[in-house]
Amino acid sequence: MLLSKKNNIVFYVLGSLITIGYLSIVYYLTPNVPNWDDYDAVLRFLADYKSSTGVLAKFKLLFSQHNEHRIVLDRVIILGSYAVIGTVHFKWLAVVGNLFLLALLALLWKVYQEFFTPHNWPWWVFLPMALMVLSLQNWQNSFWAMASIQNYGVIFFSFIAFYSLNRNSNQFFIVAIIAAIVAVYTSGSGLLAFILGAAFIWHQSQGFKRLSIWSGIGLLTIASYFYNYHSHSGHPSPLKTIIKQPDLLLPHYFTFLGSTAQPLGLLFTILLGFAVVVFFLWLLQQRYDKHNVLLFTFFVWILLSAALVSVSRAGFGVLQALDSRYYIYGILLLIIVLWIMMSLTKASSKQMLLWGAGVWVLSLGLHLTAFLQSFPALSNTSEQLRYGAACYHEGHRYSSLSYPDQTIAREILRRCDSLGIYRLNHIKYADLASRKSYEFRKYEETDHIKSDFKFEAHPDLLFIDNGWAFEEGMPTENSRVFVVLRNTQTKEQYTYHTIRHYRHDVGAYYQNHHYDWAGFTFILPKSHLPKGRYQVGIMIKHRHGPFKLRARQVLKWMEHDVLQ
Repeated sequence: MLLSKKNNIVFYVLGSLITIGYLSIVYYLTPNVPNWDDYDAVLRFLADYKSSTGVLAKFKLLFSQHNEHRIVLDRVIILGSYAVIGTVHFKWLAVVGNLFLLALLALLWKVYQEFFTPHNWPWWVFLPMALMVLSLQNWQNSFWAMASIQNYGVIFFSFIAFYSLNRNSNQFFIVAIIAAIVAVYTSGSGLLAFILGAAFIWHQSQGFKRLSIWSGIGLLTIASYFYNYHSHSGHPSPLKTIIKQPDLLLPHYFTFLGSTAQPLGLLFTILLGFAVVVFFLWLLQQRYDKHNVLLFTFFVWILLSAALVSVSRAGFGVLQALDSRYYIYGILLLIIVLWIMMSLTKASSKQMLLWGAGVWVLSLGLHLTAFLQSFPALSNTSEQLRYGAACYHEGHRYSSLSYPDQTIAREILRRCDSLGIYRLNHIKYADLASRKSYEFRKYEETDHIKSDFKFEAHPDLLFIDNGWAFEEGMPTENSRVFVVLRNTQTKEQYTYHTIRHYRHDVGAYYQNHHYDWAGFTFILPKSHLPKGRYQVGIMIKHRHGPFKLRARQVLKWMEHDVLQ
């Protein structure tokens, strides 16, 4: 049953509003500041490309290896963006990367129309699934320029390849080949597009000629991918992980697959991942591939992509599987499982209504927890990037640029500036200053806060530079440090937020990695505080409990005082 004209208008109006709103959020919240791999994948690449002479040298740069991947799609878009805008703009690169996520949603809608709309499944059952894909839980991808292009691009082009093969026509076969090649040269998991595509063609009996062409082009593409390939020294060795740390592989794999259950805790997440594998084995036993080979192929691609990540990343520990950039795989897996269950159900109108209501409740619940957990992390990352830019421009003795080697990061920035490629936003400490006093009515005073900080000399600011504080026995991952200033005469109390920092040295000293996020920087314009002497306190706000909905504040008054 096709959408009625009225429903068609409603659906596409809602879809347009969601798209515009989502891209606006991405543009607004993404700082025009490089983050981690952006230094190498965007700035260093573009500087090398502009400085190189000759077509061959530029071609080699375009196809050169980045970590384990060959990110040609990223580089083509970076070059195109630079040619149009005349500079590197990380906000716009993030928007372009998210267009692949929206294109993936359009593809999923097309699949839904083909497989479910004819069976009277309504459009409003698809809508909450689309909202799941646009979750803030994906923040590491969505608001990170090069990662959004790479991680969303490889999923989109892999799925386009399978969808095109399923159309079983010569024109779509050409589209499938092109999409598979692009997927390979977007990210490592794109290699699976050719492997599963060959199995798809064989399974659907699309002919020996087509299988031969696909396999031949696939082998050439994969061979070119691995030509002069080298292992990345900064990442765990897959072979070493398999041989020496096999106990990490399955927990990491199940955690990756069950990542949507993260708010309920690690155990529940692992159990959900295990349940997904059991469900897949049941589908194999039931020969679901004969019922809907396209959904089955989507399912297998995600399972194998998860396996590749676990083999190459499990050496970092099980919790690495919960990185935000992998959440999109868990969401797509959840949607595909729901679709498979729907396809196996001969639902009445009443049952479809119950299905739809259940999916809406699930979607809204995931969005609520994503907002509570991910928005603070996103805001914190944005603050850190802007603080790093301020340190760079203020000539700070230490640097807080988001890159492992600060000297190299500074050199990349200087080089790009001299070549006219990119100039880091001119941010000053005053631009990052706290300007709002918070009021916490409930808090406990305690002596169990450890800290180390001092106020730096500054003519216009109260400035604590990269101090640290934590409550003994409490993890810092979900905590926030506030500086409290109490007037010694009037007893008026002012509470200000701080910029969080990663302080591995603190966790190492106390032999507890849960203290790694104890670092903080405090910046307050002196003009915002009435004249007087102030006692200094450190308040720590902890979020805890299921979904991190509960908060607890503790306060310790220090021996420090400041004169304003």
